[in-house]
Amino acid sequence: MKKHIFVLVTAVLLVVFGTAAMGDDTGTYEKNGISLTYTEEFERSSTEGVFYPYPGGTYASYGIGLMYFDYFAMPADEFDALMEKDDDEWTDEDGELLYSAQGILYTVMSIDGGRGEAELREIYYESDEGEDFTEVGKAGDVTFFAVRKPETEEEYLAGIPTEYREEFIKMQQALLEVLKQGQYTEPVYTGSGLVGTTLSFEALDVNGNKVSSSDIFKENEITMINIWTTWCGNCKREMPELAEMHHRLAEKNVAVIGICMDADTELETCINLLEEYGVDFLNLQPFEGVEDMFEITGFPVSYFVDSEGTILSLPFEGAPADMSAYEERIDSLLGGGDADPVSTVPSPAAHEGIYRVTVTDTEGDPVSGAVIQFCSDTFCMMAKSDDNGIAEFEADKGVYTIHVLKAPEGYVSEGEEYTTEDSYCDICIVLQKES
Repeated sequence: MKKHIFVLVTAVLLVVFGTAAMGDDTGTYEKNGISLTYTEEFERSSTEGVFYPYPGGTYASYGIGLMYFDYFAMPADEFDALMEKDDDEWTDEDGELLYSAQGILYTVMSIDGGRGEAELREIYYESDEGEDFTEVGKAGDVTFFAVRKPETEEEYLAGIPTEYREEFIKMQQALLEVLKQGQYTEPVYTGSGLVGTTLSFEALDVNGNKVSSSDIFKENEITMINIWTTWCGNCKREMPELAEMHHRLAEKNVAVIGICMDADTELETCINLLEEYGVDFLNLQPFEGVEDMFEITGFPVSYFVDSEGTILSLPFEGAPADMSAYEERIDSLLGGGDADPVSTVPSPAAHEGIYRVTVTDTEGDPVSGAVIQFCSDTFCMMAKSDDNGIAEFEADKGVYTIHVLKAPEGYVSEGEEYTTEDSYCDICIVLQKES
């Protein structure tokens, strides 16, 4: 299988500001199929630093779940004081302080389908990068692994005071035992409750013509519904190939249609983009109830329905690194099978609970090391873009502002501020190279 390493890599260090995003550091933890009971080593009253767990999301198209258990090498009162700052009080120094204090005790990864460490490495890591995998639990055909990176830890530990270094090591050992004693259930993927339901709606296409779902779907054995927005970089990057695929699949009695989710406010932009990328398949404007109908948590996302409008499989989240992944999904469904999560690995896109920022240069190449700030009215988060130009933020659904806090060496930022819609989404930021 072709490796798609860059499509499922999260920011290595995610710094979270604000009590609204606080992890559960005492008692129990129940997220992404994991239920843990913490021991006294994790109680704030007895620690030098701050223990901070948070879920990284579940990815149906991979059959993978991610959970992070972080440690901040700083006193809890200083940590809380930073959390309580208002946006206008926050400084670059505050962000750098938290960023330098953050380490990862363990990342817990789950993988379904009876697969194991080898498949996780193939999907998530390009090669053996020195990660240590420890199996900590099973639930049905899902296996959970606690993963650590000794080389990254050594660098982190060398930069923090002795008392925190000793506590990190002690807490890491204790956490592994807690994980081994945990209770595990199969993670629930977004859209799983929609499989087998039948869609019915009326809408306007981007040219203002009235259309109905029954008329659209009855013409094809399978219809792929690609849901996108004009501001989504991954959506636009796949459009030319989607247009070609639509024509190529006609002989299989398969069609692609689009729903441009911001066409109600950006209709002209939507139409211009379709023309620019040579898209001539049907595109609809958003209609009442569309977000709930599809459980939209990010863009692009694609659903596959039969001639009756019945949803046939879990959604395909993101734009695939290799467009043949779409056709593999379609061929499997045409043959009466289920979609193979291993062969349909998508590229980064927002998932439930996650806002994702992709940083590129003007030529579309990823830019690593950009410090991105993500803020609400009450808290801020910061993360550096990774080698694939990606920074992710876990937050409740809402409206947030995003900007480049610090551009990496060789690049400049114009200081633009981006605002999300009240839904999980991808944002693409383009940086100029220094002249």
